[in-house]
Amino acid sequence: MSAASQPKVSHDAKNQRFTTQPADSDDIAYLTYSPLSPPSPTPLYTFDHTYTPPSLRGRGLASVLTKAAMEYAASAGWRVRPDCEYVREWAAKRRGKDELVGRVVVWDEGAKL
Repeated sequence: MSAASQPKVSHDAKNQRFTTQPADSDDIAYLTYSPLSPPSPTPLYTFDHTYTPPSLRGRGLASVLTKAAMEYAASAGWRVRPDCEYVREWAAKRRGKDELVGRVVVWDEGAKL
């Protein structure tokens, strides 16, 4: 998916999620998050669930959402625990190779990676 064809990702802070809706669909894919610590200089969040409707699967939307959410987390000074299986696998593939993952992700060493 080229950068020009990637759908826009929106941050819905009220509902604690990132969403995307391709122009050719009424369906919405999303990634949800929750705070794990009280507000602090370095807040900790969990990225706990991604969902892509069957009609949108195979387009790489979960990856687009995850990257956008990680970029937001970095810009907001968040640390992220990847509890969602998809997000954990996405980050694990980039671990040690992607500066964004290194800055944002907090690894729970007891979790399967």
